[in-house]
Amino acid sequence: MVQLRQIVFIALKDLKRFTRDRPALIAFILFPFFFVALFNFLLGGVGGEDTRLVFHVVTLEEAG
Repeated sequence: MVQLRQIVFIALKDLKRFTRDRPALIAFILFPFFFVALFNFLLGGVGGEDTRLVFHVVTLEEAG
């Protein structure tokens, strides 16, 4: 139980330290959106045509 308390204490300390570092916090939030937009732009035309899958559902229920 003491080890768990130490782990939580260290995690909270690091989280508090991270939230005080503005450039790191901004990069942490903005970079994922930037990379999604970048890869969407670069790979947007890959695949060409619309390939949708059609699923049929069969049940064993009786009609009525």
